[in-house]
Amino acid sequence: MTGTYAQANLIGEPELLRNVFEARVGMKVSKQKELWLDAGIFPSHIGMESAIGIENRTLTRTVIAENSPYYLSGAKLTWTVSDRWEFAAVFNNGWQRLRRVQNNTPCFGTQALWSPGKGTKLNWSTFLGSDTPDSLGYYRVFNNFWWSWEGAKWCAQLGADIGLQ
Repeated sequence: MTGTYAQANLIGEPELLRNVFEARVGMKVSKQKELWLDAGIFPSHIGMESAIGIENRTLTRTVIAENSPYYLSGAKLTWTVSDRWEFAAVFNNGWQRLRRVQNNTPCFGTQALWSPGKGTKLNWSTFLGSDTPDSLGYYRVFNNFWWSWEGAKWCAQLGADIGLQ
């Protein structure tokens, strides 16, 4: 990625990685189940919007999206149970961070995605961790909920976040 987004949002990251939005490797860890382990830099499991504008329903990003990370770095274990259910556990370096803050415990997150019918999805994602050294004692607990429906000509999305730091 290039431009002002990368310049403004990745200033604290290593110069070599400032223009990388996604770079990961993955492997299937079960022969019987759809269980995948990915590691690297990947899109966040939190929120219903992307840093890539064309992937969003609106021409600009919403305010709710500006308060959640667009990317994470670390490892993600994803289990696709069926066409209706998908679960993920995320072990990452922090809230939109490519590398971990010094003296900081790694962060964790979860995701549950339910697709009850054609075009309808319901998601619950979580984040638990800190963006500061552990000695400061600032921890973030964040929950993201969203619902989406996509028809032939219309769509609707509804999202809500609640968090504490």
